[in-house]
Amino acid sequence: MKQVTKESKVKSLRTELRKIGSKARHTFTGSFEKTGWKDGYRGSVQTILLLDIKDEHGQVVTAICGSTLRAAL
Repeated sequence: MKQVTKESKVKSLRTELRKIGSKARHTFTGSFEKTGWKDGYRGSVQTILLLDIKDEHGQVVTAICGSTLRAAL
């Protein structure tokens, strides 16, 4: 039986994201966890943390997504 490691799981998720592609827009959903602040080149930047990101079919694409909070995410 093949043991699943964290690295192999990440590689598998990246492979699945590659299959989805970037030629068209896609809709994803996630659970809001929190907002925060980080130091940026031009001052502090607000950030957002989302968990359990899923595609249109409800399949988990990634467990966590952190991004800067902008007018349009």
